Amino acid sequence: MALPSLLPLGTFHLVYFGVMKPYWTWQGRDVWQVPPPPRARYYRRTSSHFLSCGFITLMTMASLGWFSSRAPIVTDIFVLGRLVEHPRDVWFGLLPREWTTLGSLALGAAAYVVMVAADLGYSRRCLARGAPHMYYSTPQTRRDRVVWVGFSVLAGVTEELTWRGVQPELIAQLAGTLWPAVIICAATFGFGHIRNGRPFTVIAGLFALGFHGLTLVTGSLYVAMIVHVAVNVTVGLRAGTWAARSAG
Repeated sequence: MALPSLLPLGTFHLVYFGVMKPYWTWQGRDVWQVPPPPRARYYRRTSSHFLSCGFITLMTMASLGWFSSRAPIVTDIFVLGRLVEHPRDVWFGLLPREWTTLGSLALGAAAYVVMVAADLGYSRRCLARGAPHMYYSTPQTRRDRVVWVGFSVLAGVTEELTWRGVQPELIAQLAGTLWPAVIICAATFGFGHIRNGRPFTVIAGLFALGFHGLTLVTGSLYVAMIVHVAVNVTVGLRAGTWAARSAG
């Protein structure tokens, strides 16, 4: 598909999420406010950002006709190793009306265990050395925990829509193939998390590849969204418990 067919919102989405956001995050990777704002305020402010990103993504999908047209390239590749013809009766190629299967959920559960183990191990090491970014990843009061759960839901849903849904589809349309899109999106997703520490850039990039794999194998974003939200909630609440015990 030619580039002009992506204009204007498709091109804006590519540049904003693929270039500008990772660049801004990189520029502010070592900037932390001292003293830091209350966690709940930070979560609410960041949640507003996720909502705006989700709105941009949904508007992009609508402008390109993805709510009514055929499933996009990304989901036409394979599902469980075989080519699949997706029906026209879809909201979006990666959000089919049919929900998911027990096999897909089992695969998601396995991914959840691996990601939680890796993320908790990294969080424990960061807490041990007093990494400043862990302040925002360790909700400790009841209010903070409640807001953290809502924050995690927004992050998981909007990031999957953006980096496993729209971004790879736009890049795949331009490149004519899926795999460069997967690699590019995993890299930009990783750089988008550099404020959590440089090593987490690699971890987040690997997580992104895992989410791409879940999306391709299951044929939808649903399992990736569930796993993403569950990992964020679990790691945040657990790390918050560790931080509270250390402080007490």
